[in-house]
Amino acid sequence: MENSLNRIMVTTIVRKAIRDLKTDPDRTVRNLVDMALHFADSRFQEQFYSSAQRLLANEKSAYYDLVKETLTKVNEETLLTFGMNIGYNGLYDGSKRIRVTEEKDGFNVPWTVAFTITEGKVYDHHHRAIEMGEKTGIHSWQLFSNHGFFDCLNLAQSHPNSSFVIFCDSGELGWGELDYLDDMPNIATMVPYDADADVVCDMLRLSGILYGLYYTFDEQDIPAIESGALLHDMEQLHSSFAIFKPRFSCQRELCSRVYRWIEQARLAQEFKTIPWALYEDTMLVDSVISDDPVWVGFDEYGQLNTERGVDRRNGLNIFAHELPEILKRAFPKKKGTGS
Repeated sequence: MENSLNRIMVTTIVRKAIRDLKTDPDRTVRNLVDMALHFADSRFQEQFYSSAQRLLANEKSAYYDLVKETLTKVNEETLLTFGMNIGYNGLYDGSKRIRVTEEKDGFNVPWTVAFTITEGKVYDHHHRAIEMGEKTGIHSWQLFSNHGFFDCLNLAQSHPNSSFVIFCDSGELGWGELDYLDDMPNIATMVPYDADADVVCDMLRLSGILYGLYYTFDEQDIPAIESGALLHDMEQLHSSFAIFKPRFSCQRELCSRVYRWIEQARLAQEFKTIPWALYEDTMLVDSVISDDPVWVGFDEYGQLNTERGVDRRNGLNIFAHELPEILKRAFPKKKGTGS
């Protein structure tokens, strides 16, 4: 009951803030972060809001322009619902339950889990994994569509208290698909930065849908990334996020170079889009929540994946094992770490 009342209060505050942001975004953003830092009751929250406070001290930050643009292009209900699901349900309330589970049961719980969804192959196992994940505090899910965009939508619609980031191909999106997205405020849509990206992004922006771009890189892309040229081009499509995902063939050192550049780009705040390294930044958030970061995904066959690819050590499969059992067997807490 207390959590329900807290969520209602926070929802009311956030809804008012969204409207205030439209009239005075700079001041409202700073005030919100200051207030959140004042009431922060965990190390994760203090670190997150302190970092945001330092970034916003730069009055020339391009992120202020990003906030303004996002507020004008994205439906208010999407901003509220997606933000509450990932922020309150996940990173606030959910992180507490994650730490309790880790301390009590001795295994790592990720703050987000990824699934590859193939057309016509959403199973009860996916739904059950999300239901069990929500009980442990996981309220953020990444869905990689393999010609299964409508299946991803149906999965997200069945779990309205979680946020879903759907990675799809440009060819999967038309006006019919956007009509469905318009009524699903717990989704952010990620499209590839390719030859069709400008047309698809225009459609998404006109429909008021929260979206971003993703780019799968390899060695030949390093010069364009490190020069800033690639992120500059992605920025022109009014993307809220720019996610960089390495091919599994990409050498670890090259991935580290790209991540160092992404960190520097975020600190410089010169681009009106937020660069994000799919594996490293996801694990960074996880490390702040529970000290012992993991990246957890399941491919189209249900096989467990980590940031290094398919994990074949234990034969763990989401179609044969429950999510808590997989986490317990594959990601036991390391000695000397705790919540």
